[in-house]
Amino acid sequence: MAGSRDYSTYFMRISEIYSSNPHVFAQIKNVLEHIVVVHDGVSSFDTNYDMAVGIINVNLDDNIHTVFQSIHSDVEKQRPPLFSGLPDALRSEILAFSAFVAPLLAASVDAHKTKERRLAIAFQSFKATLVTKSLKKALIIVDWIVKWASYLQRESSFRPSSLKAYRQREIILVDFGFNVGGEFGGRHYAVVLEKNNNPFSSVILVAPISSYDQTQGQQAHKSNVDLGIGAIHGYSKGSQVVLNQIRYISKLRIEKPLTSNEPRLLMEKPKFMQVLQKLNTRLTP
Repeated sequence: MAGSRDYSTYFMRISEIYSSNPHVFAQIKNVLEHIVVVHDGVSSFDTNYDMAVGIINVNLDDNIHTVFQSIHSDVEKQRPPLFSGLPDALRSEILAFSAFVAPLLAASVDAHKTKERRLAIAFQSFKATLVTKSLKKALIIVDWIVKWASYLQRESSFRPSSLKAYRQREIILVDFGFNVGGEFGGRHYAVVLEKNNNPFSSVILVAPISSYDQTQGQQAHKSNVDLGIGAIHGYSKGSQVVLNQIRYISKLRIEKPLTSNEPRLLMEKPKFMQVLQKLNTRLTP
């Protein structure tokens, strides 16, 4: 047929595979269906694109995924592809698999381009804002973005159960990050508020602890709980539990302790009871 391409040479090896395993296309499709992602009604492999390509090529032939895309393109352009010498059953399998996988591969590429385009716009806006900030603040924000990116990279493989089990009253070191307006931020100690936190839970409820310098005439805010001087590892400044900033945090933010081999620091019970009493006053109607 005029304008039609013959793809039979691309499927010589696959013909042998199909002869020994007629279910090979169905098996590959079944695996691929488990890594399909749907966003705004559009199906693609999204971040699983490389995995999908690897599954197709390893099980069939090198770079064969591009051939399936070309076949599907010809079909859409009403140029029926040719498969000289191939069995009718294999031809049907190739066409059906092309119709399944080619749109997913194309949508994955489009999704990547969309992310690149949106990121370019976001970075431009971010840069324009950042240059208006002081050098100190700009560097803090940049450092946080780098650390935040590392959290995003780790979150899919992060196992909360690999950490120690955290007890109520335990004091931990947390990176609260760079936040908006009056939201608490930075690296600070915090006290665990909840009891019996599930070791498999990815989050934990804490109240941040900030410092005050008594040598500069500073003192704990009346709405907080004053822990006094030296309460945190003998720190020379005063410490206070900031009650209007309690929050659940991802355990990814915890810097120490991470294992049961590290020293455990518990807040004194009377002080912790003050924390609970003041929180109860704040939260009870």
